[in-house]
Amino acid sequence: GVPYSLIEATASGIPFISTITGFIPDVCRDNGILLGRVDPKKLAFHLSRLLHDRPLRLRMSQKGSALAKDFDIRNSAPQYARIIKETLRKTRKPEKQRIVVAIYAMAARGGSERRLEYLAEYFTSKKEKYELIVCIEFAYDPEYVAFLRKKGITVNTFEAESAEYIASWKKKGIPVNMFKVQPGQDTREMWRAFLDFFEPHIIFSFSNTRLPYLRFPKKRPFLIEMVSGRCNLIPETKNKFDLVAATYKDMAEHLNKTV
Repeated sequence: GVPYSLIEATASGIPFISTITGFIPDVCRDNGILLGRVDPKKLAFHLSRLLHDRPLRLRMSQKGSALAKDFDIRNSAPQYARIIKETLRKTRKPEKQRIVVAIYAMAARGGSERRLEYLAEYFTSKKEKYELIVCIEFAYDPEYVAFLRKKGITVNTFEAESAEYIASWKKKGIPVNMFKVQPGQDTREMWRAFLDFFEPHIIFSFSNTRLPYLRFPKKRPFLIEMVSGRCNLIPETKNKFDLVAATYKDMAEHLNKTV
């Protein structure tokens, strides 16, 4: 992902030096220096260069301040709303229950909970019948599952845990649908099988920025949560995405106006 410190540096007009990791190149447009790998000599060289070249720092600062506008939700939200509206206009409404899928690599306490709350509140308030399914790739805290269930969210996990582990969850009364996979099974194949199973009912799919999830063949509107709409990995997916959103709160608010 992109460390918030780099976003803050960009908005503050502060040049930065970073290795090419995750989506960091997505926030580097002549406002920072990227290093291909850990190289102490190159790092020292560029630090000295920035330290002694004030005009260079000034140019990079100006580039960063201009780039920061791309990350302002006030500028991007209207575009998200327009894309959603146009997508829904073309979408065939399924006859059966509508399913919304939120894909997470590892759901965590705090921010992830708030995002799911926004989604749950939105879909449970609609007159039509929606089911929000949260898919979590690895094992996680059973209490977190209970939290999601209280919000009316169906939880599915993809993992390679033992039957005894699953039985212990059921013994605690935690209603979880387990999609079993073998250790080492390719993540893309695992998710593709899941989406193919639910494909007739899915109206939207949400995902984080993990590359394997972005390579699914798109059969329904596919919405992605990203820091920036200019994600440098999207071209590698050979896919078309309907929305790149900053937060699920923004996404839910705009869906509420259009769905």
